Amino acid sequence: MNKLVFSVLLIVTFLGSCSKDDDCSCKDGNSSDLITPELAQMMVSTTTSTTPFTGALMVYPCLDDTTLYYGNYSRSGTLSPINAMYTVNGGSVYNAALPVKLPLGEYSLLYWAIPKNSQVDSTYDATSINEPGLRIGVNLAELYLSLRKESYSDTTYTPVYDYLHAIDPIDIGSEKMQATLKRAVTGLKITLVNKDGDKMDESIVSARILIGDIASRLNYYTAEPSDFTKTVAFPLDMAADSMSMSANSTVMVFPSADNPPLTILLILKNGQVKRFQKPLANALVAGNRLTLNVTLGELYSEETSSDGFKVENWTETTENIDFSTSAAS
Repeated sequence: MNKLVFSVLLIVTFLGSCSKDDDCSCKDGNSSDLITPELAQMMVSTTTSTTPFTGALMVYPCLDDTTLYYGNYSRSGTLSPINAMYTVNGGSVYNAALPVKLPLGEYSLLYWAIPKNSQVDSTYDATSINEPGLRIGVNLAELYLSLRKESYSDTTYTPVYDYLHAIDPIDIGSEKMQATLKRAVTGLKITLVNKDGDKMDESIVSARILIGDIASRLNYYTAEPSDFTKTVAFPLDMAADSMSMSANSTVMVFPSADNPPLTILLILKNGQVKRFQKPLANALVAGNRLTLNVTLGELYSEETSSDGFKVENWTETTENIDFSTSAAS
């Protein structure tokens, strides 16, 4: 992600975490007894590799072996529901905006992270999310990250951030912070091309992708998806040479149910909307990226119904999401 988006994310996380701190069940501590553990290493794991993490890291201390949010101490020694935040580069701390600051003892640390966007293999940036409010003592396993609608009146939802997740126990005072993050979301990379390698039909004004049966939420503690009832939508852009249409990046969404329906909408100059729908061969699984190459045939004539156009070829290949080769660029 660029510096502006990165800063906005940190500010939104900071402000969105503030709430009344009640229901507190916490350890005693004063400013002289508080420890800031060293961040030893933060890695990203895929099925094929483990590489150093670069990006924004949020840390949520919980009472040991529970899902109850403990909170974090400010630099002045005040316990608050504001989570710890770091900028990480190559697995190590680059900047500690709000470091973990806790009394001695054992805790469970919940990590959520968003990697830096790569200029070589980028992720779609027109994203949004609904985050839960936090308070000290709240059960994080009863909270959720949830999809956000494109607009109040719309029935579709926006893509999400490239979320990474981990839970790791720590003994504050004797152990360093370290974790191996795993993706909690799935990626889509879709390209439309015309048959025979020709330019896209000049009657196409725009294209839109709808992917259904997407989970509406992720559990805030476990990152498990649930409620596979939502549809996520995003546009495709025409290439400068008119040879293809794509999102020019990997679009991140929550995981899906089995065989989610994917719909292609083509908006034509005459106002017609041509529609094609087909279920995907497999579920969209966290940590995977589906690369979908669609070859279009002839658009139906203007006299036909608005539904339908011919798809000559539909190629699905599932791969592991791994931006590690360019994560630090």
